[in-house]
Amino acid sequence: MMHPTRLFGRARRSQRRRVLTLLRGPEMQTHVQPLVEARSGSVIGFECLARPSGLGGFSCVMEMFEAAHRAGLGPALDAAARRPALRLTSDLPAGTLLFLNCSPDTLTSPGAMRALVREVERRSFDPARVVLELTEIALRCDDLQRAASHARGAGMKLALDDVGAGENGLGRLLALRPDWLKLDRSLVQRVPGDPVALELVRALVRFAAISGMKVVGEGVESTRELRVLRGLGVPYLQGYLLARPGLPGFLFTEQARHAVRMAALAA
Repeated sequence: MMHPTRLFGRARRSQRRRVLTLLRGPEMQTHVQPLVEARSGSVIGFECLARPSGLGGFSCVMEMFEAAHRAGLGPALDAAARRPALRLTSDLPAGTLLFLNCSPDTLTSPGAMRALVREVERRSFDPARVVLELTEIALRCDDLQRAASHARGAGMKLALDDVGAGENGLGRLLALRPDWLKLDRSLVQRVPGDPVALELVRALVRFAAISGMKVVGEGVESTRELRVLRGLGVPYLQGYLLARPGLPGFLFTEQARHAVRMAALAA
């Protein structure tokens, strides 16, 4: 019987090979989902979501990125995912933001950050309109501070994703000092019927306002969730109720943006 350590090592090598195969394969496709100003219904930005042509044996995109992180291929997979996303910059509606998911491997690597900055500059896109969403925070606080320094040195903004879920603790929040807080959908969905969750969101909104951070409620799927979040002063929203992720050619049109605005205001 093979020793557990050898089995683990074999599994890690297998995952690395699968990630490398994906990197050599067809280019990923980008879907986008709008972020909406809660009171006006105006679209203020778009989150880019990587959609590979195949998962290469991984169960989901998140598992694929986690395997790349463990294999030291996080920056390479990040680069492959953002390449088609950055091509959208010329089509973005004026003034809207581009939210890019980003692993800590990229943020803490000067070489990877320089490559990202070069890509943005080559497209004559204002770095201040780029918001890097930190998707995995298995880092020490001093690493997070260095990551924040790299991003801000390039003129970009930072978002802390999945706030209120997992290990997104207060220490990491204080270390990163993000420009944006994105409330996890599990927290958003509990708010209408859970007084404790409601008070947590109220406190986060107050904390963000004092600290100069902007708050997004993610995963909004019901009119009740939208109304409660709006009543708590959550200024920005994202979720299926407003618009599902889709191809940018449709979501960038004024017709689609008007439909999103009407959905937000009617709820």
